[in-house]
Amino acid sequence: MSKFTVLTSLMLAILVGATNSTGDDQEGPLDRFLGEPSLEIQQVFEGERFPNVAVATDGTVVATWGQNKVRSRRSTDGGLTWEPEVMVGPGIHGGGLM
Repeated sequence: MSKFTVLTSLMLAILVGATNSTGDDQEGPLDRFLGEPSLEIQQVFEGERFPNVAVATDGTVVATWGQNKVRSRRSTDGGLTWEPEVMVGPGIHGGGLM
């Protein structure tokens, strides 16, 4: 084998191992997305609309909003219930939650 072939094989083995080193799936089950479509609306922040929402790979939902003070709320059950507001700090929420 040439040095190039050995190096390429080693790099491929490292990449394959790194992509799933824990053996855990990175995606959740699709079952909850395959049923009949539905729409539920709820107030997440008092007196304000259109928070920025992000969903983590474990299903945790984080919503942020604020004018003059940025606040955040978190849900660990897909948005059914929400933890109390957490003050992030002064400023204007401009979107871009990551």
